[in-house]
Amino acid sequence: MSTYKTKVESSAIDSFMHKYYGLNFLEFNMVDDGELSLGCVVETTRGTKFVRFNKHTDSGFRRDKFAYEHFSGPYVPIPRIEEINILPNGLYYAVSEFVPGITADKLTSDDLGDTLPSLIRTMEAIHQIEPVGSGFGSIQSDGNGNANSWHEALDRSLDGSSDVILGSLPMFERDVAERFKSKMKDYYEYCPKDIRKLIHKDFGFNNTIAEGGQITGVIDWDTMAYGDPLYDVAWQGFWSPSFDWADEVDIVGAMRQQYVDNNRLPESFDERIDCYKMIIGVNCLGFFAKSGQQAGYDYARRELMKIDAKMSNNRSL
Repeated sequence: MSTYKTKVESSAIDSFMHKYYGLNFLEFNMVDDGELSLGCVVETTRGTKFVRFNKHTDSGFRRDKFAYEHFSGPYVPIPRIEEINILPNGLYYAVSEFVPGITADKLTSDDLGDTLPSLIRTMEAIHQIEPVGSGFGSIQSDGNGNANSWHEALDRSLDGSSDVILGSLPMFERDVAERFKSKMKDYYEYCPKDIRKLIHKDFGFNNTIAEGGQITGVIDWDTMAYGDPLYDVAWQGFWSPSFDWADEVDIVGAMRQQYVDNNRLPESFDERIDCYKMIIGVNCLGFFAKSGQQAGYDYARRELMKIDAKMSNNRSL
């Protein structure tokens, strides 16, 4: 488990819920998802709520609130944030409406197959939302991006892989990270510099909630940005092999076919996907090294090596 993960004793949560909801409180169940926050499904006499705790910051909660207020719609169901606050011990919390269903990473291959059309429709709906503010890259509290171009935003997203702390961590292989950073720079030529669409940047899996073949909620907008929609497609391509259904459900292939069927396959589709996969992989090497997750680090490294092998084969043809 990540060393960044927020941990709170059940007794402390129970005490908080009794104080917060008073006589309306019935019970809670912890949800062990996510890398940073601890979530709880809370039953009260007035309905079900979802409460999250974070020991680091409330910025993710505030981004979720911003996303709900500016981007939520019929095909992009974002849970409403009802309150964001901080406890006397410095622990941040957020209370939001409860969304029925389970996260997509827990679906069986059959259920995921049934949900795939809704998943793709939701992702496309996100990409069609009109951006607010200006700029590219990570969306700030004022709605503006933190970069002047998509290429600059990609560079900024890699800043963490150069963190000096990584140099002291035996798990982290700086030579591997630098090698792929160099490779991805060559692929920037395939990525439009001025593309500015809303992207989630962590779409799918444990950040989409599904029920009855439909996406009922899109959560965790902490990394939302303005840039290339194919980044969201690449994210799914990077993580899909880690699931048991990987040989049965091809999310990237389905998305590609959707573009083809609508006569709008993006130029240099495969190269852009590979570029973003390399960025995702290099960032994951740094994150997993710093959070002490060897299995996650090894997975990211394997996926990077698959891309490396693919590029070598292409050069030899």
